[in-house]
Amino acid sequence: MLASRPLERNLKPLWIGTALLLAVIVAISTYSSRPSLPESYRYPFNSNGQTSDAFERELAFYQERIRRNPGDGMDLAALAGVYLRKARVSGWSGWYLLAEQSAQRSLANLPFANNGAWLILAEIASARHDFAGALQIADQVLKQRNDEGAHSLKSTVFLAQGKLEQARQEIEPLIQNLPSLRNLSQRALIYLAQGKEALALEDFRRALSLEEPGDPYGSAWVRTLLGRYYAQHGQQVLAAGLFAEALRISPQFPLALQMLGELETRTGDYRAAEGHFNQILFRFRDSATLYDHAAFRGLARIYKLKGDGAQAERFWVDSEKTLRRDVNSGAFGHQRELAQLLLERGRAVDFPEALKLAQSELKNRRDAETLSVLAWALLENGRARQAEKAIGEALGYGVKDAVLYYRAGQIQAALGKTEAAQAFYKQAMVIDPKLDKRARTMLGLGE
Repeated sequence: MLASRPLERNLKPLWIGTALLLAVIVAISTYSSRPSLPESYRYPFNSNGQTSDAFERELAFYQERIRRNPGDGMDLAALAGVYLRKARVSGWSGWYLLAEQSAQRSLANLPFANNGAWLILAEIASARHDFAGALQIADQVLKQRNDEGAHSLKSTVFLAQGKLEQARQEIEPLIQNLPSLRNLSQRALIYLAQGKEALALEDFRRALSLEEPGDPYGSAWVRTLLGRYYAQHGQQVLAAGLFAEALRISPQFPLALQMLGELETRTGDYRAAEGHFNQILFRFRDSATLYDHAAFRGLARIYKLKGDGAQAERFWVDSEKTLRRDVNSGAFGHQRELAQLLLERGRAVDFPEALKLAQSELKNRRDAETLSVLAWALLENGRARQAEKAIGEALGYGVKDAVLYYRAGQIQAALGKTEAAQAFYKQAMVIDPKLDKRARTMLGLGE
């Protein structure tokens, strides 16, 4: 079961105060000096920071209805939906727990004709990376009636599993019936995973043209995804503008904070990056979020690049503890992320475990990213020929990922295939011209 869990931060009070002050300074700087953006990427509606207030009003509304009628299954399902939307945005495990509990109560009181509650449980299962469980619930719903939410969820799960054509087939009818920001963005992610970048960008732009004022978090999410694409393709100014716009729409949106912090690390703006990672960590100081491990990893990378190995190790430890807690408890499936951390940290003693984690994760998520991590783990364990096979399968998906191509080059170099290695390195630089020494060091690609 998902639960709020204390974090073992081991932070000194002085460091906490300094970090909080830095986060505030960086936040003010981010919102006051946003990079210029094309008009089509700007949020067309009023954004005055009232999204949290709207959530509180909606939450209070359903809580009051349930207080008056505790057995109303539909109101409990609606309340679970409010909790789940907040969980998606914040990543806080407590919202997932509340959503799960409310959905279960809803089904106990209304076991029939309650697809909304079932789909909330399915989405929570997907967040745990219990993809089989999520698909089972979605199929159960679809046996009763054709449900857009069930098809959308199946598309998300198939994408995570690397079943790209199945993912597209689930989302395509929804777009044909009623295109929306959400389903167009989902298809854009599928196209990116297939390397069909022109089609993906077209879908992202079309999605933004259909955004509505009642879904600010969705608007922030799409801009963050689009910013990630541009950041991975060397267009750093445009990426920074999109991340900043996402944060203007939804202040404290952790995915945008993470992406912006990683971009700032790549460009050498360590102070700003540190501030953004700290904003993630100090929003929920006494409980865990899905983004904590990435924020700790981001801080470790900063100090590694600064040459402060002791401080970097401190944050590697914090990130590792967070990931191990998730993996061991089964709350969220972070085996791949833990394998990545162990490999990037660079301690040979950890490489065998990283390989086992990657092999285990491949049974659940056979996508290009998991195959890339597996190839990396095989290479570090001296199994270059097997690494070549894994990276070849990853490349076969078609995704245009500079890190993937650079890793393929390293594997070819380890096999003594110098010419092939250089070809992969060259292709990596075509995809991301800003994949310089600092970026490679940050991403665990060496120098």
